[in-house]
This record gives sequence, structure tokens and C-alpha cells, in this order.
Amino acid sequence: MKFYRRLRPFEAISFDLDDTLYDNKPVLLAAESRLLDWLGRHAGAAAADGSWWTSQKRARLAEQPQLRHDTTRLRHHTLERGLITLGSRPREARELADGAMALFLEWRSEIAVTDEVKRTLDTLARTRPLVAITNGNANLARFWPDAPFQFSVHAGPDGRMKPDSDLFAVALARLAIAPESLLHVGDHPGTDIQGANRIGCQSGWLTPPYGQAVRPLGLSLPTFAFSRLDELLQLPSTG
Repeated sequence: MKFYRRLRPFEAISFDLDDTLYDNKPVLLAAESRLLDWLGRHAGAAAADGSWWTSQKRARLAEQPQLRHDTTRLRHHTLERGLITLGSRPREARELADGAMALFLEWRSEIAVTDEVKRTLDTLARTRPLVAITNGNANLARFWPDAPFQFSVHAGPDGRMKPDSDLFAVALARLAIAPESLLHVGDHPGTDIQGANRIGCQSGWLTPPYGQAVRPLGLSLPTFAFSRLDELLQLPSTG
């Protein structure tokens, strides 16, 4: 654990989910592959072209940049518009997009959290409230129904993505604490560390991210950096 600034007393800990508590990359790759296979079987071979869907996503973002803050709405809108482009009638495209999105969200939430991570968070939860703050759309209740979080905050329904301050502000209001009393833990130097620092929270940078290569240090220094989640158990348990 390497400290870049003094750790002040904190009352709660927030955690990013994807690539902080589990390796998200293989989960998304598998979900994307299954989605393309499903689209190919239900909407024709052209609908199974991943690169074409990537171009459609870029086009939708160019039209409605605000959709970047809600990955579920962005994907659904991309699917519906893309299916119309491929020849589906509007009602059929909407129904296909609804079905595809429901299945994708199931597949995207087929996540296995290790026992070590669960034990670490269960131990931390005995001393302070824990909450989840995520830009993604994994269904926490589906893959970790007994997670020790008091609540979770999600980009889209709860506001703009990190590093914007919306999600942190929601968490702080629900916890009824000042920004400096929240320690946010995440893997991304931009969305997590810069986002937490921007609103005045303290920040712990997990590096390298879960199952991935080391990222360079961002423009905003964390309070501390660490490489294993169980190192958080070394932090003061009170105060």
C-alpha cells in the first residue's frame, strides 16, 4: 500500500464494481458473443456482425451524446434503430430489442465473485457502511444477492457516469455524510480516482485492476494505491 497523501478519518467506503471486485472483461466478451449469436438467429446473418453494431453505437452517440451515461439505454436504442436499418418494422424491432436486452442483462450479470473478495468485504462491513457506485449495468442482486452493501448507485438511473459527481453526490446524501468522510475504492484512475477527488472524497486506487494489466497513474493522485483488496483490512477500523 502506497500513500500519496494523509488518510483522514472516514465513515463509509464505496466500491466500484467492474474490474475492482471481479474481472469484468471476460464477462462482457461472453455476453456480447451470445448476444450476436442470438441476433443472428432471430434477425438474420447481418445482425451478427459485431463491427457493424459498433458503428451503429457510434452513430447513436453522435446523435444523442447524453446516452453515454446510461449503458442500458444506449444499447437498447442502438439495437432498436439498428434492427430497423436491417429491415425490421418498428414494432418488430422494438420487441426484438426488448428480448435481446433482457437476455444480455442476464448474461452480463453471470459473474463469480471470489470467496476472498466476499470475506474481505464482509469483514469491512462490520466496521463501516459499504456502498457500491458503478458506471455499469451488472445486476448486483443477481450475482451477489447477499453482498454487504447498504445500497448501490448506478449511472443512468442515478445520474451521469463517474467521473462526474452525480453518483457520489447521491451516495453521500443517502449516507448523510460529508465528502471527506467517504473513501471510494476503484480500479480506474479517471472515473474512480478523479471522480472521487473532484467532489472531495478520499480515494483508494486498486492497481492493477482485477485480472488486468497495470494502468498508468492518472492526473489526480489517489489518497493511496494498493494491489490486493484484502490490504484494506490494514486500514484503521474506526475513526
